[in-house]
Amino acid sequence: MTSLLCGIDIGGTKMAIGLVRPDGGMVAARTTSRHLGMDEAGVLDLAADMVRGLCAEAGVDARDLPGAAVGMAGHMRSRTGVVITTSNLPGFKNYPLARELSGRLGVRVILENDANCQAWAEHRFGAGRGHRDMIFVTVSTGIGAGIVINDRLYRGHSGTAGEIGHTIIEPGSDAECSCGNKGCFMAHACTLNLDRLATRKSRRIRRTRIFSPPDGGVEREPAPASGASSRRLDGRRVYEHFLRGDPVAVEIVNEYADYLGIMLYNLFQIFNPPLMVMGGGLMNWEGGFFERMRGKFDELAKDMLYDPVAIVKAAVGESSGVIGAAALLLEDGL
Repeated sequence: MTSLLCGIDIGGTKMAIGLVRPDGGMVAARTTSRHLGMDEAGVLDLAADMVRGLCAEAGVDARDLPGAAVGMAGHMRSRTGVVITTSNLPGFKNYPLARELSGRLGVRVILENDANCQAWAEHRFGAGRGHRDMIFVTVSTGIGAGIVINDRLYRGHSGTAGEIGHTIIEPGSDAECSCGNKGCFMAHACTLNLDRLATRKSRRIRRTRIFSPPDGGVEREPAPASGASSRRLDGRRVYEHFLRGDPVAVEIVNEYADYLGIMLYNLFQIFNPPLMVMGGGLMNWEGGFFERMRGKFDELAKDMLYDPVAIVKAAVGESSGVIGAAALLLEDGL
């Protein structure tokens, strides 16, 4: 049996698979977007083929792997390996993913929420090393968290703990989240919300070019008044306009920083962790974004900070989902 571990990160834009050493080092990796539009069986057939291809490159038999671990966004019942629901791929509702992929690979398969995988990567190999307790927060297309208590992932009763993005912060808001509720964090501070927010702000602030390419390309009209979105805006586009001083982009970046500071404050009050690690694409925003987020947290916590709380950026990098999933195979001493 090989000592290499297999991690699989199935996302809404790409699927990444890697063979990882127990020390977190990546031996081989592949990434694809060919899974988009496939049904559940097609996605798992592709994943299994990619695993076998990676193993062949590394000179090992896939059946000699100690196991494979899959991370996905959404609600996962990790103890049974069932996807309850996922927000970034069609299908997979109450789907026995671990059993189905295990049958294809001939090895044990475990399933976990992708934020938990990233949290575990940071805990073992990144910014959380040396901390028995920490919270990892990812802010990108959506918002999620992974909670580590006493060197163990806290999954909760159903396995869905950490879904901070679906907690409600604006009860009177008209911003609808992908879960169907209104006023969730995810409806106010992730990239899914950018088009809606920029459209609304551009009706008040006419001096904006946020719907145009930052390099001066052809101007585009904002999204329709009905709120329908063509998903033109992403975090990079907004950030580039922010650096150029576009007033709508500046408002959005500052508003996101404040909302995330509030979220960290809420996590602090519930868990009182010594460390919170921030990851995801929006953590690449510079220009004072991180400092404003931390400042909002400090403003709210005030003299309730009896002991210092570290808030830092993730350190493992963009492969943290794959590395963390693979490392979960070691959680129970596998």
